[in-house]
Amino acid sequence: MNKYGLFALFCLLPICTTAVRASTPPEASPNWKIRYVLFVDTARNFRQIAMKAARENADVLRSHNENDYLDSDELLTPTTIFNSGTAIVVLQFDRTGRVISQHPLLSRFQGMHRPNALLALVNRDDLHGKPYYFADWAESDSESVHYLPAPCTQVDRHRYGRLVTYTPLVGGFGCREWTAQLHRTQRPYIDVTSYGERGNFIGRFMGWAGFGDTPKPVIGMHRKTWLCLHECPSGEQPGVIPDIRTWARKHDYPIPVAPATQPEYPDTETED
Repeated sequence: MNKYGLFALFCLLPICTTAVRASTPPEASPNWKIRYVLFVDTARNFRQIAMKAARENADVLRSHNENDYLDSDELLTPTTIFNSGTAIVVLQFDRTGRVISQHPLLSRFQGMHRPNALLALVNRDDLHGKPYYFADWAESDSESVHYLPAPCTQVDRHRYGRLVTYTPLVGGFGCREWTAQLHRTQRPYIDVTSYGERGNFIGRFMGWAGFGDTPKPVIGMHRKTWLCLHECPSGEQPGVIPDIRTWARKHDYPIPVAPATQPEYPDTETED
């Protein structure tokens, strides 16, 4: 059984956390690669998961174990909530990893690369305080793997696991589908829709872009409504796309088409 499958067997979603171990004090990240990260879920799930993470973080602090990370889910207060109930948290960084976007809890934080390919946030006013884990930096030894490297969350471990089918509540779209579209030059946008026989929706995932990546609109269909979530074209504001065909023609984009299957890049097809 691979580690992702084992994780999934013991993990209840959509609220899913595990203790992550820290090993050394945080260090500066002069090679920080991430321009922004985008967390997406329902507003209700953000609230529930934050409360659960707060309880677990309190336990970690009471334990006085210097090796444990805190869970960043406690800090992820949505920056935008759409009428559909979909909510997002956008964190923008400078090239040193400093959070430069306005956020009620994270504006004073710094992104850092940590041992074991972990990504964490630390408070710039307390750089030796406990780091908050938020993703793994996933890489591949093969240059033919076009969906890596990428930051992926613990939910993605479940989504792509060999032995456990992903939970429909979190959707079939995750970090691998995002990164493949991000780096596909002929793809003018990133379609984050989780397509399914029972209807299309925007599930739980984290997206990102590096400093060298061309900005792309982030769009998705939730039930019967298309939304532009981030970096909308021609100065448009995030919100409802009234007619996807009209919108696509206006910007000379192709109409979004559902992939043959999701997840598109599960471990069963990509790992030996």
